[in-house]
Amino acid sequence: MKPTWGCPECGTKCEKKKECAKLDDGEGCGCCEHSSACRPFACTTCFEPCRNPEECVAKDGCGTCDCDTECMPWACLRCGKQCLDPAACGDESDACGCCDCDSFCKPTAVPMDGVVPPGGHQLGDTISRRKLEDGEELPRDRVVFVGDSDIEYWGDSGWSDEFQNCVNIGMGGATIREAARHVVSMVEMLRPKGFVVLCSGENDMDVETDDVEPLFEHWKFVVETIRESVHSPVVIMIGCKPEPDSEELYGVYKQYDSLIKTYATQNPESVIFIDMWEQLHAVGNSESLCTWDDGLHLSDEGYEILTSMVKAVME
Repeated sequence: MKPTWGCPECGTKCEKKKECAKLDDGEGCGCCEHSSACRPFACTTCFEPCRNPEECVAKDGCGTCDCDTECMPWACLRCGKQCLDPAACGDESDACGCCDCDSFCKPTAVPMDGVVPPGGHQLGDTISRRKLEDGEELPRDRVVFVGDSDIEYWGDSGWSDEFQNCVNIGMGGATIREAARHVVSMVEMLRPKGFVVLCSGENDMDVETDDVEPLFEHWKFVVETIRESVHSPVVIMIGCKPEPDSEELYGVYKQYDSLIKTYATQNPESVIFIDMWEQLHAVGNSESLCTWDDGLHLSDEGYEILTSMVKAVME
């Protein structure tokens, strides 16, 4: 039996699956009020195709099979793209061909409307993931910290406690491409106010990167979307770090920073740029003081330095 297609958010049965298969996530086919592209539902335990997605969403189970689990749409474990053939991925032995990844898909508990970094967060964006984990809505109308692991790990360092009434939605592995894809939903959901502390872009670059202009365009879209949101917060952009284990990327890191620094100089009312190269080298021994033993992330002392820089800007 072929699976029934439905909206990932409400389960409304879709009659336009051929059209939906061509849509990106965030582009609805018009079968309901939501903007999520419809996808096939299947049992999360036995992979049996679902007969009634709407009932599954409403009642945590449609009776399609004997499993005591609800049916869900599926998505690629790596890139987050919705799966077109859950049964082909059910045995975790091969990819179903829904994307270019060689990973199999997994059931997803929320629509894939948020940041899904390489390697993994199939539960959806940071906001939805934390809502599921903590059981609470994240607060709105306050300073928001958003970006990659440098933002997420700020909380682990303890130094984020220096910022009262702030929300940290950083996620390790997140990219500026993903930030651009999901910034609209972020500002609508959280309504950032005062400042948005952003750190993103390093995860987009590797040894094959020779043009950072496309990344800069994504970054500009993120900044301009934040600035156009309801409270027009100022963006504090944290530049790339001189990571000991990423020396081969220093060239593209500096190119990316240079474009952002120029933009910040031309738009001082919108963006404040924190030059991590300048600041960390100023302490005299940035490699040992400001990175963990993985050679990539800030140490507690590194976060102390960064915290003081960001607080000074906010004041």
